Amino acid sequence: MKSCIKNMRKSNRILFIISSLGTGGAERVVSELANYFCNKNNKVSILLLSRNDISYELNKNIKIIYGSNQINGKNRISDFFLRINLIRKYIRLIQPNITISFLSTINIYSCLAIGFSKNKLIVSERNDPKKSPSERIKRLVRNIVYYLSDGYVFQTNEARNYFYSKIKNKGIVISNPIKPNLPDVYIGERTKRIVAVGRLEAQKNYPLLIKAFYLISNEFKDYIVEIYGEGQERSELSKLINELNLNNRVLLMGRHSDVHERIKDASLYVLSSDYEGMPNALMEAMALGLPCIATNCSGGGPKTLITNGVNGILVSIDDEVSLSTQMAFVLQNNQIGIRLSKKASLVRDEYSIDIVGSKWLDYITKIVGSNNRWE
Repeated sequence: MKSCIKNMRKSNRILFIISSLGTGGAERVVSELANYFCNKNNKVSILLLSRNDISYELNKNIKIIYGSNQINGKNRISDFFLRINLIRKYIRLIQPNITISFLSTINIYSCLAIGFSKNKLIVSERNDPKKSPSERIKRLVRNIVYYLSDGYVFQTNEARNYFYSKIKNKGIVISNPIKPNLPDVYIGERTKRIVAVGRLEAQKNYPLLIKAFYLISNEFKDYIVEIYGEGQERSELSKLINELNLNNRVLLMGRHSDVHERIKDASLYVLSSDYEGMPNALMEAMALGLPCIATNCSGGGPKTLITNGVNGILVSIDDEVSLSTQMAFVLQNNQIGIRLSKKASLVRDEYSIDIVGSKWLDYITKIVGSNNRWE
């Protein structure tokens, strides 16, 4: 059946809609998929609705539309309608076979702009829909307007199952692709570092990691924690680090383009989030062969990636004692770390861009060929 679908594929005009292509998980995935689709002889355009920054290398044949230049930013209400009209404008100009929208707020715009027309739309949910967007009214609006879409791509079954049957049954679960060209899995003695990567935002719950490390810091005096990323929580995290007298032990490293080279030989990677979709940073850490511990958080990403005790370790959310216990367990048992590392690195093949991109193209073919979004 799959081979039949592949044989039926034809070249499509594909329009992505996203806020920007700056640093971020969804932004990287759009970049990877756009390049993959372009390499498969599709005509690809990307409409940026909020910011013009582009942090990822793109095929020169991909058309970038800087829609944010056409938004005046005077007030939320006018910007709301400007974005909807902007989407409609470029739908008319590009005439895509399929439009793919990423992130809940952008998905709302796209559903309202396209949902009453004959143009085909796929919305991609990129986080835990129970928690994101943070505003309850936005979640309510999203849940209603999603009925205007033709297709739905979720990162996890948990995210898919959040929605009502009509959306859930038409949707598909497709994971993120692993970032290509990662460094090789490190073989050798690991440095005495515990690392984490991600935005310094409340969702990531870095205080949990810091407090857990504090509980074992006297036992593991030679170890440090490095947290890579920037965000609004930097000052609060610095304050906590100072209060716990961990100034030389927990380091806020900022954002680095070569973060994978920097972390590849660490002893342990920790994801401490309260909720996640499919966390790119955890996927990449596993692909690098880092022993990983992650919270079994809402959204279902970590438990999708990790079989507890086999290719990583899952702990309860917001439980610093449990996290510190498991951190100590891995750091004390070198063979455990080696075993977790070997199994974790297998995600490179399971979530390669060829496998993930092919699933997307199959689903696009299905949606383009469907007759009625209301069925």
